[in-house]
Amino acid sequence: MSTLEKKLDALIAQQDNIKPDAVTLEYIRNQRDKNGDVSYDFSTRYGGYHRKGGRVLTPAQSSALVSAAYRFLGRFTRQK
Repeated sequence: MSTLEKKLDALIAQQDNIKPDAVTLEYIRNQRDKNGDVSYDFSTRYGGYHRKGGRVLTPAQSSALVSAAYRFLGRFTRQK
């Protein structure tokens, strides 16, 4: 299993409150089948957004992500 697959399994497990070992193709198929009537919005052309199951960040999480993005981008302005 690749590092990416392990990371994705860990993220799915964290989101669904299960053990990472329980994330299998069968589990993913069952979850997808349970949510069969989901509508996706592809208007951004960067992928779909699942409106009904969307997760919202807390203000603290949003601030942390914005700060991390500015720190990351700031590294490029200091390089010569």
